[in-house]
Amino acid sequence: MKLPPLSPTTPAPNFRIAFATWSGAPDLSDDDRLLADACGARGLIVRAQPWDVPCDWRSFSAVVVRTTWNYHLHPQRFTQWIDELERLGVSMWNPPSVIKWNMHKRYLTPLAGDDVRVPAMVMVPQGTHASLEGVLAQRRWRAAVVKPAISANAYQTEVITSGGAHTRQAEFEEWVKERDMLVQELVPEIVNGELSLMFMGGRFSHAVRKIPSPGEYRVQESLGGTAARIEPDQAQIDRCSRVLSQVPGPTLYARVDGVPVGDAFVLLEVEVIEPSLFVSFANEAADAFAAALCRLDATSAR
Repeated sequence: MKLPPLSPTTPAPNFRIAFATWSGAPDLSDDDRLLADACGARGLIVRAQPWDVPCDWRSFSAVVVRTTWNYHLHPQRFTQWIDELERLGVSMWNPPSVIKWNMHKRYLTPLAGDDVRVPAMVMVPQGTHASLEGVLAQRRWRAAVVKPAISANAYQTEVITSGGAHTRQAEFEEWVKERDMLVQELVPEIVNGELSLMFMGGRFSHAVRKIPSPGEYRVQESLGGTAARIEPDQAQIDRCSRVLSQVPGPTLYARVDGVPVGDAFVLLEVEVIEPSLFVSFANEAADAFAAALCRLDATSAR
C-alpha cells in the first residue's frame, strides 16, 4: 500500500486508518483525537476500532495500535490478534515484531550501555516461588518495585521495603500463580521526576517531566502525578536515541522513560505499544506523527 505524498491538501478518501483501542474505552483518547486530526489534514481517514471486538481488519489500509489498555490482562489473546493481522497482510504500526518484543520486561536488560543503566532486577517466572524478603536481603536492597513482567498503567505495581516484605509475601505468591513477576531495585531519584522523551518515526519530537504526587513514586495521572513539558539537553536526546536504535524494527511512535542519576540515565521503559504521547504539550507533535505514518507506511509497501 502506498499512502499519499506528504501534502496536507492531498485527498485520499480510500485510505482508512484504524486506531486500535479496547472495548472498555472504544473511542479515541483526547491525545489521539489530535493525532487523528493531523492525519485527516493529510487525507487519511481515522476510525477508532477496539482490538478485542471482531471486525474486518482488512477494510483498513493500516492499523495503528494506540489505546489497547487491557492487553496486559490478555497477553495470549493480544498476541494472537497481532499474528492474525500479520497473516492477513494488514499494515500495522508499530510492527508486530516490535510490539511482541516490548510486551515482556525482559527486553530491558540488553539495553544497558556506558551511560544508560537499567535497574537491577530479578525475574520470578509464573508458577515458581521466591521469597521477597530473601531477594531484598540477598541483593542488599532497601526497597524494590514489584510488578508483572507484562504490565501497563501501574497494574499490580507496588513498592516493597526490606522491613515490610514478609507482609506482602502471600499477595506476591498469588500474583506469581498468574504471571511472571519482576522484582526491581527502586530508583529513589524517581521522586524528583521521570523523563519521557517522545519520538515520531524515530526522530525526537518533545519531552515531558512527570512528577509523582507527595508520598508516591508512581507518576501516572490517575495516581495524582503531573506532567510539564521540558527541553532535554542533547546528551539526553542522544542517549534515548541510542536506546531506540536497539528496538528490533522501525517505529511510528516511541516513548523512552527514565531518570537522570548523576551523569547516567536510568532507563525505566521503552514504550512502543500504547503509551500516552503527551501530544497536547507540543503543537508540532501531531503533524510529525502523521508525516511519519505516511513516510513509514509508504516505505513498507515498496
